[in-house]
Amino acid sequence: QMEMEDQLQQEAEQDSLKGSPGTFEIFDTPGRENVILRRDMGKEQIEVECWLEVEELDGQDEHQEEIEGLLPCLCLLVKLTKGAEKPILEIRCHYYRQNEAVTVQHALYLAD
Repeated sequence: QMEMEDQLQQEAEQDSLKGSPGTFEIFDTPGRENVILRRDMGKEQIEVECWLEVEELDGQDEHQEEIEGLLPCLCLLVKLTKGAEKPILEIRCHYYRQNEAVTVQHALYLAD
């Protein structure tokens, strides 16, 4: 029975690896501040461009308290392409660590 459990565990681990993020190609161009992750799935292509922006805070928050400092932001531009060129769905998101959430800045759909 122990052998059967080991075999089931191995099969489950192999199934979880199929389609894992490890199948993205990473494009990191020296001298550029962004990294691109790209993956093809059939006729569709998924591309995620990532870069870091830093905003300088100088003002008041929603409680009228003075705030200063730097606010790092992870920016993501996600492009989903079906076919050679179009249609394209493009979504730009920002992630601020202190908010613990991703916010969508804009979404764009380009059809044929």
